[in-house]
Amino acid sequence: MPMRFFLSTGHALYVGPSHDPRFHQHYAVQFVAGVDAPLKIHTDAATTTSTRVVAIASEVRHRVLSRGTIALLFVEPEALGGPSWRAGSAEPVRYHHADRRALRGLVDAGPNAIREQLLGYFGVDAPVHSPADARLRELMRQIGAEGPMGLHSAAAHVHLSPSRLRHLFREQIGITWSRYLLWERNKRAVRHALQGATLTAAAHAAGFSDSAHFTRSFVNLFGLTPSTILQSKGAVHIDSVSQP
Repeated sequence: MPMRFFLSTGHALYVGPSHDPRFHQHYAVQFVAGVDAPLKIHTDAATTTSTRVVAIASEVRHRVLSRGTIALLFVEPEALGGPSWRAGSAEPVRYHHADRRALRGLVDAGPNAIREQLLGYFGVDAPVHSPADARLRELMRQIGAEGPMGLHSAAAHVHLSPSRLRHLFREQIGITWSRYLLWERNKRAVRHALQGATLTAAAHAAGFSDSAHFTRSFVNLFGLTPSTILQSKGAVHIDSVSQP
């Protein structure tokens, strides 16, 4: 089936063919569903076969093998409560044997429905990245339109101290200021690439030193390269995962 990729702030969703089977690790927590067939999960600690849904904690080295379509949801660990979703936690890999018919429904479902279904298997509520504070909403709007800015400039723009701005971001958006800027830079680079820019030009427009820097950042977030996502431009959506 055609690939779909939805990129927002603090979470992203991939639905499409199973891809690169190499071992890798990334900061985002990964929720995976085998839509067409069971998953085979390899970690440094164990190999598990015949599971249909798995959640893999942040920075756990792994590879996921499957035949056919898979759904991958990536979420910042802070948005899920932090420590329990990091490597070294009591359950770095969690399994759920979901109904096949329910998983087949993921193929045609919208991004919000897929996200809620995958998180629901593990009793997790969908994270909310829409702040109540109007100053933060205005700041996020400006960063989305004009690109990331330094902490002190951002704090001055909304008449807050840098420490207060950092606190509000973590409290109301669920991720740190630095992680927020990282997601925004990756979104900006992908957006420029979708508009026809080369990877190098897109990387520079988003504040990366070069295309290699952008690629490393993207892989560290998702375990996927930008070229994997950008090879099907019509299926890539930025900010299309709306809030509940």
